[in-house]
Amino acid sequence: MTRGPGARFDDVADLVSGVKGREVLETGNLEAGIYWAGMSQGLIDDIPACGHLLNRIEAEATAIIGDRLAAMMA
Repeated sequence: MTRGPGARFDDVADLVSGVKGREVLETGNLEAGIYWAGMSQGLIDDIPACGHLLNRIEAEATAIIGDRLAAMMA
């Protein structure tokens, strides 16, 4: 593998092809390769049932819309 200024994508293609990452996502084996998580993972503080989550999203959206409409009417 060539490193430094003369390096080419071919030198690392097998490392970044996504094959290992796919294996992690499919099997859950974190030792199989790399996996991704964004900053939004820090916003997760519970794992509700699907129905509860949808109800929560709907209630929050209704509240946001109501607050914005009320502010526009004032």
